[in-house]
Amino acid sequence: MSFSTPYMIFTAGLLFVSGLEIALHWSESDLRRLNFLVLVGFILFFGGSNYIGWDWTNYAEAYKDTVPLRGFLRYDGWWFNEPGFNLWMSLIRTFTTDYHIFFFVTTLLNACLLHIFFNRYVPRKYYAFAMAIFLVVYGFTYATDLMRNFTGMMLFLFALPYIEKRQWYFFFPIVLAGALFHWSIALLSICYFFLHLRIPRWAMLSIFILGNIVFLWGMPIVSSIIKMIANFFPTEQHDIILDYVDNSVFGKEYGISLGFLERTLIAILVFLYYPQMTETAGKRLFVNAFFIFVFVCLYCYEYSIFITRLGALFGFGSWVIYPALLSCLDRPLKAAYWLVLSAMILLKINSLTDNILYKYENVIFDYPYSTYKQKRIIFNENKERLFK
Repeated sequence: MSFSTPYMIFTAGLLFVSGLEIALHWSESDLRRLNFLVLVGFILFFGGSNYIGWDWTNYAEAYKDTVPLRGFLRYDGWWFNEPGFNLWMSLIRTFTTDYHIFFFVTTLLNACLLHIFFNRYVPRKYYAFAMAIFLVVYGFTYATDLMRNFTGMMLFLFALPYIEKRQWYFFFPIVLAGALFHWSIALLSICYFFLHLRIPRWAMLSIFILGNIVFLWGMPIVSSIIKMIANFFPTEQHDIILDYVDNSVFGKEYGISLGFLERTLIAILVFLYYPQMTETAGKRLFVNAFFIFVFVCLYCYEYSIFITRLGALFGFGSWVIYPALLSCLDRPLKAAYWLVLSAMILLKINSLTDNILYKYENVIFDYPYSTYKQKRIIFNENKERLFK
């Protein structure tokens, strides 16, 4: 059995439910029940997972070393710099030393925050489809590796209404709360100044076309800018910057891929339905975020680290835009759109998970499951080979 099989089955289940929600007529109460089952499935599947992915090694060790809440202020051995996440670890550590319980409770928290976000911005009949999109647009990585980022991002999403209302006195404190779980969320504070704006279609289309020219012709724009900036730094910092961007991992180029084809397809559809997609400030938040994500992937193609880090900050636009397009399409196009994207979703999930570090076990339903020591041996034996 392929390592990706459990993830493919789970994702196929999401898509099956989404097909039922879209194709059939449901009452609001029935849709709420279906969506609640999707939420519970997500919590059990990911919250119960046993040491999968890359970053569990750091989180498990950090949690083991964390002190209960009564010693929080005196403790100075934190693995992470973010006090909000350290406080959260300390709170759960007060009640249990079991990392699996900590991971489950954290997944429960993040999933419930995601559920509130979907209920606010995604029509109920597209909830399961939005969850599937979430998984392949950074959501899978959030749910398995980026625990701090996940909570921080969910808190930031609660600040979005205050961009619409231009209420900075609510927006910035919420963003600060998110940054207490991961510092990168602080970068999203700039969204207050532009994410609500109505950008003319011709301007957005021009940037998109230019980005594709840069990407397809392999123009080294970003690397040229970085090297030029590096020349203003002293020799030591200059060399560090160049070593970082020339690193075989962080500096790895992105080429034409399934993700590129998917983003191009969605971008074209958004341009076709641009007036409907941008008619309110609430909708413009996600259209603008989606295009920032697309532009990062096009213009920063030389450096996978930029796409991974910056893309993850603006991927939330896709979680709303992809389902929103279903509302714009007539029935035959809607079916074709859903089928094409479903195939892409399954292919991407397979690509994300088809290695031994994602060998799936569930601590709730599978017994006996691998111990920390056994999983650590597998991780150590394979990490260098897979990281290349």
